[in-house]
Amino acid sequence: MTLRAILRNNAKGGMMLMEVLLAIAIISIVIPAAVSVILSSNMVELTARRELATLGDIRALLSDGTESHIALLNNDYPHQLGKNNCRIGDAVGTLNTQLSQPITVADTLESIVPNSFTSAQVTDVVGRNGFVYETLDSPIQSDPDFIIVNVKNPQASFIVSLINTGPGLSSVVVAGHYAYVANESSASQLQVIDIANRISPVVVAKLKLPYVISTTTRPHAVSIYYDNGLIYLGTEKWAGNELNIIDVSNPLLPKYIGGLDTDTVVNAITVHGYAYIAGADVYQLRIVDVSNPYSPQLLSGISPAGFGVLEGKAVAVSSSSKLYFARAGGGFDNSSQYELFSFDIHNDPLAAHALHSENIVGGVYGLVSIPKYMFIAVGNGVVEANGGRTAGGSIGMLDADSLSIYRSITLPTGPTSLMCDQYRLYAPLSGSKGFAIIDFSNDSH
Repeated sequence: MTLRAILRNNAKGGMMLMEVLLAIAIISIVIPAAVSVILSSNMVELTARRELATLGDIRALLSDGTESHIALLNNDYPHQLGKNNCRIGDAVGTLNTQLSQPITVADTLESIVPNSFTSAQVTDVVGRNGFVYETLDSPIQSDPDFIIVNVKNPQASFIVSLINTGPGLSSVVVAGHYAYVANESSASQLQVIDIANRISPVVVAKLKLPYVISTTTRPHAVSIYYDNGLIYLGTEKWAGNELNIIDVSNPLLPKYIGGLDTDTVVNAITVHGYAYIAGADVYQLRIVDVSNPYSPQLLSGISPAGFGVLEGKAVAVSSSSKLYFARAGGGFDNSSQYELFSFDIHNDPLAAHALHSENIVGGVYGLVSIPKYMFIAVGNGVVEANGGRTAGGSIGMLDADSLSIYRSITLPTGPTSLMCDQYRLYAPLSGSKGFAIIDFSNDSH
């Protein structure tokens, strides 16, 4: 009887062990599958919302009916929203014979901004179809920080509206009839402004970046970029993610979906398949895989000589898959520490080897790429084709392949960034409330 009892108990124990092992096996299958389903569901939701947003953008554009918008609809307009709509390449097709022709540099518009907020300084501008959307920052919290300016006639520009959104703004991008602004606040980092009625723009949504821990102070936002229903928001260095991805398929309900801890400030972002990020610290140019925006992955980081004194300030990708990266800072020039680089990301997708590099005295704060040529915003110095440099700020026109200088346009002071719309360049001017307009519409086209 004793032997039978032992065998019976062993049999029961074996069955229990088998049941436990079977349960573990089932759990090991079910949990990853559930996680996969959740991630897939998130991606399906994001894709659906972005497609619906695209349809909404097209309807809005069709109702507008302007010639430029209709032309852009034929060029996948929804994917170009928020990006440069630059046609200067049409105007400088015969550049070598046009170098002597004048280019209009409009008044800085300082005179039209009310003197009542003398402490405010421009931080960024976006031009769209004869209007400029300008962000400012001021130590006086009551000062306006978002201005819409009518620049259809650059010599007779006027303010359409101005509002105060809070403690100041650092950057702006326009997509459809919304302006997305990077906020100089630890309370909220993204604000959405409805600009459908330019006379009365309205803040319609705000987003706070998620806390890492409850005692962490949220950072100020520094840079912003829009691509196909997503906002890429860069911040100063903090305990959380400095690169943040936000779904704005519904601009009234921005939704945080992912981010990357770069451990340094993100000064500029552009997206062309990958996200290219300009920042400080050792890896001043970072390449990030954002194919899954819920989980962006760092692919590579580039550390040019001089990373201890210079910061990455701008990135741009050309239609011929050339990547341009610009730096500035340090307060002095070192001819062996280059400020401008180009890479062939078609054959070298991780930008392991620079095609060309150029020393630009004064540093480069902004880039605009057009077919065959590129423009650079030089912060404190005038680039000259003979290699000389003079004081002041300037816009330089360079050969896109060799980075050799063709033309220089002097500005009243150093530009802090650069963007293009139609036949114009727009450059906010450091230390002022205004910006410069460089008009190429008189060139051959």
